[in-house]
Amino acid sequence: MEEIKKINKMGYDIGKKAKLHEFELLRLLEMIKYDQYHDFLRVIFEMARNSKISIPDELYKYDHNTFEKYIHALWEGLIKSCSTLKFES
Repeated sequence: MEEIKKINKMGYDIGKKAKLHEFELLRLLEMIKYDQYHDFLRVIFEMARNSKISIPDELYKYDHNTFEKYIHALWEGLIKSCSTLKFES
């Protein structure tokens, strides 16, 4: 569980530093929705490099069972960082 927290924090940090627009978030969400996890991860790695955020080793050393959990942890961190999003309940 510790690695999930690190990955979630990385997603949050990327979202804060990259100042993502809603369009970019929708594009990332679409990648997750259609199981394009490797494309999603490629975009996240590029954002991390551009924002000078270190990538946890766990994202390079994953197995099939944890990969999807890591992707969703990144996504949750990104969403938490966006103060402009308003969710209706």
